[in-house]
Amino acid sequence: MKGFGIFKRIVLNACLINTVLICALSALAYLFSSRAGFAPKLSTVAMILAFSFVISAAGYILSAGKLNTVVCVLIHYASIAAAFYMIFVVWGGFASRASTALIAMFFFTVIYAVSMIVYFIVKKKRSGKRKDSAEYSSEL
Repeated sequence: MKGFGIFKRIVLNACLINTVLICALSALAYLFSSRAGFAPKLSTVAMILAFSFVISAAGYILSAGKLNTVVCVLIHYASIAAAFYMIFVVWGGFASRASTALIAMFFFTVIYAVSMIVYFIVKKKRSGKRKDSAEYSSEL
């Protein structure tokens, strides 16, 4: 049952991530496009769904906490960066030249680093609140 629970968590998170990414893509296309109705191609939806599954699985590894934090972040980054490169750059053909692929990976790495900094700041603040409430004992 534990394996099915993990699979269910990964699939549900992937669906949530996919929905958010599709909505964000549609909103950006609506803002910056002259066309009123935007519908992404089926191949674009498939790429985003595949990337969402990788993000979800990597997020499970990051949140499991069974390994050292640095190792978890390195595994998380390596899996997401490889998926980004293979799905969007190679399969999607968004970078036709090597220099364009390197620039795309650079921007991906910067966005990833900023996201991880925010993630760990929020995680530290949340864990600090739990410790403060756990140490409190009623005097009455």
